[in-house]
Amino acid sequence: MKLRKSKFGLTVKPYPRDSRIYITNIVPKYRDGIMLKSGKYYLKIKRSGYYTKRIMVNLKSDSKFDVTLDRIGGEKSYNSVSVSGKSGKSSNSYKPKWDKRIYRGERSYSRFSSNLVKDNFTNLIWTKNQSSNSMNWNSAKRYCSNLSVNGYSDFRLPTEKELYYLADRKKRYPAVDTSYFNLNE
Repeated sequence: MKLRKSKFGLTVKPYPRDSRIYITNIVPKYRDGIMLKSGKYYLKIKRSGYYTKRIMVNLKSDSKFDVTLDRIGGEKSYNSVSVSGKSGKSSNSYKPKWDKRIYRGERSYSRFSSNLVKDNFTNLIWTKNQSSNSMNWNSAKRYCSNLSVNGYSDFRLPTEKELYYLADRKKRYPAVDTSYFNLNE
């Protein structure tokens, strides 16, 4: 009779090495080789001066991740997460899985905190209020990286694709759900 392993080891090797690693959907703090039950875990890897990375891990075997954070103001790395499991198989890059309904134009939001909104299809967190200032691209990047809302401070300027899927093409001005987002007129 073969016994099944009920817990699996999870190890994350970040670059820069002194980055902080969090498992956001469970209580125990992350440590190398932490033993966890099979399931989905949401990791956040951050360091001052670098963009925060968020990764969803569907743990089914012992797994190791190499994660490279992108320096703020530097070039983006596209193959920045590699995964290897017990079988030795690896993938060169991690791409977030968005709910397919987002591509059909459907939208679903929920309140994340008093001033933050979660897009339920992309799992992105947006601020409820927009800035009252008009700014250029570099100023907007700096504004987002310095933003702190309800205890969260790991914001970044969204990509063009992320902004595209935020807009509701069934609506005109404004093309966002005003029951979740406040707009300065």
